[in-house]
Amino acid sequence: MPVFTRCVLSRTDPEAGPDDRLTIDLLLDGEPRHVVNFGAPTFGINGGFGANSTMYPFVLRPDEDENWEINLLQPGRIIEIGELFTVVADGEELTYRITNLTPLLNANVP
Repeated sequence: MPVFTRCVLSRTDPEAGPDDRLTIDLLLDGEPRHVVNFGAPTFGINGGFGANSTMYPFVLRPDEDENWEINLLQPGRIIEIGELFTVVADGEELTYRITNLTPLLNANVP
């Protein structure tokens, strides 16, 4: 059964701080988990959750947004803690590692 899952991706750059991360909600299915909601808008937050953190909410629309590219959203992509992903934002390529996966709720989808 598909499960909405919160994925936390932390920057791999040694100079990156605790706020250099992305938190994205994905619909995952199976074992190992793989992405099933590619093509649908995906909600996320850029930044941290600390008291002095800055957060920027965003919605990724894979077919419409030319400023963001994230290979995490490929259909059927396996999602595991420790896996590396690249994000291209405004022409800059950044590398992130999945550091946490938290199941949120079961999706009632076919």
